[in-house]
Amino acid sequence: MARNQRGDEEAIKYLAREEVERFFRRIPEERTRDLLLFDLIYRHGLRRSEAGLLALQDVRDGKIWIARRKHGLSGAYPLHPRSKELLTRYLEERPEDGSLYLLRSRRHGDGSSRGLKGLRSAFVQDGVDFVVSDLRVELHRRALR
Repeated sequence: MARNQRGDEEAIKYLAREEVERFFRRIPEERTRDLLLFDLIYRHGLRRSEAGLLALQDVRDGKIWIARRKHGLSGAYPLHPRSKELLTRYLEERPEDGSLYLLRSRRHGDGSSRGLKGLRSAFVQDGVDFVVSDLRVELHRRALR
């Protein structure tokens, strides 16, 4: 975990590029939902709650509608080609169960982000200790370069 020290301010924690790449390599390719979830969190700076609230109708015409929380700017954003690929794959695999949520949890069928804890423990074992907000911070850090 890299740190950036600015004067007397508290150190800002962010993931180094290598850690982000290792993080994504650690998600098995057959776990399309998880790949899509973290792809969207990383590319769009989503909070866990924002990812959990995404509805099927929020993704169409190559864009994603994100309802931001905590004073964020809600709006439609273009999907990255990798996100489009994962979305197509996920929608083909996703059960038709009437759920309006895009990223349903496996256990609860809703849009909750409860499954993130299990994935996090797998990454910690691999030497990548993070919280989901670290992916958001990395996105903003890259944007400022």
